[in-house]
Amino acid sequence: MLTEAQLRAVVGRRASAAILRKVAASGDILARFDLAQSHRLAQFLAQIAHESARFRTTTEYASGAAYEGREDLGNTEKGDGVRFKGHGLIQTTGRYNHRKQTAWLRANGFPSCPDFEVEPDKASDFPWALLGAVWYWQSRDLSAYADRGDIEMITRRINGGLNGYQDRIDLYVRFALVILGYELTKGAVKRFQAARGLTPDDIAGAKTRAELHRQLVILPPVAAAEPVQETDMPIDESIYNGEPNDVVRAVQGQLKAKNYPVGYVDGRWGNLTRDAVRAFRADNGLADGRLDAELLATLVTAKSRPVSNDRAAATESELKKTSRIAWGSWVGKIGAAVTGIVGAGGLSAEVISMAGDQMSNTDIGAAIDTARTIGTATAELGPWGLVVAGAVLAFRVFAMVSKARLDDERTSRTA
Repeated sequence: MLTEAQLRAVVGRRASAAILRKVAASGDILARFDLAQSHRLAQFLAQIAHESARFRTTTEYASGAAYEGREDLGNTEKGDGVRFKGHGLIQTTGRYNHRKQTAWLRANGFPSCPDFEVEPDKASDFPWALLGAVWYWQSRDLSAYADRGDIEMITRRINGGLNGYQDRIDLYVRFALVILGYELTKGAVKRFQAARGLTPDDIAGAKTRAELHRQLVILPPVAAAEPVQETDMPIDESIYNGEPNDVVRAVQGQLKAKNYPVGYVDGRWGNLTRDAVRAFRADNGLADGRLDAELLATLVTAKSRPVSNDRAAATESELKKTSRIAWGSWVGKIGAAVTGIVGAGGLSAEVISMAGDQMSNTDIGAAIDTARTIGTATAELGPWGLVVAGAVLAFRVFAMVSKARLDDERTSRTA
């Protein structure tokens, strides 16, 4: 199996250290289910890396409300959409699939695994997060497609279409190169092409991918490797200064996936993010504080906050009737209008920053940056051009804020 350092080289620095450690230590499990063969391993890792947002989460970021009433997923009871949203590295979705995953694991050497139909959140915990992906892979006989290098059919069988197809290809190429012993520095594809007598254009097209597959097939199975321990993503005080950054954005996404209201996921540390972090720490027995290595590790394995059936199944119109949404809508409209006017007027950065501070509770700092850009770009359009630019921006901001608030309203009052 690849080491933690090799996995991070493929998927990027924003990956969860806790997930990387678990995947790096999974060589024995993958070998047991014939996934240690190099060409299968590259395909398998590419798919689960994509489905888990490049190893950042084992729980779907979306609320799951979109799955409500999906009989094809077995979601026949009220609240099933949220309860059975994607869990695990391959995002097992729906009551039916959670039931099938339980049955398969119990029949294949894991008789004491949880009943994921009763406790779906446990499908996000290791080793089940990985074994759920193995179940899905085996139950769809995806190794047959991997054996012929058919990443398109693997993607269709997992996704139902070709969503994220290019990212899956990119990940496959990177995993394949690492397994073949190449360092992922600039020109890695070109070096492989030159070594195999292909046109060295540094583009991983169909011919290059076919050759990667041929070379992987002749390799022996990848042996289990001891994971290289790495430090967690560095935490420093600069992430709290209100500027967007990857650490806060990753935490916001994981908190939102676990039903903690954070507003818009924009990578900025604001009041909503601060309160969500405090609530998560309290719910999981962590001392009060902000972001640290303990919180990042707990986010990976912690269960989602339970949501009542009524709120999980509520429509957007029903959610909008609540007082918090009604109040939030008016704040959003005022904030959007002010942002549009500020952006269209091309006011100074100081004024825009002040507006951003005043509207921090709606987490629309990203739109403030957009306002500055539009204000500058439209300064020469005249009054009507500025009005149009301001109106377009105001609409965009309000839509963004409204969507974030609706998501939060669904999960803010839990069971």
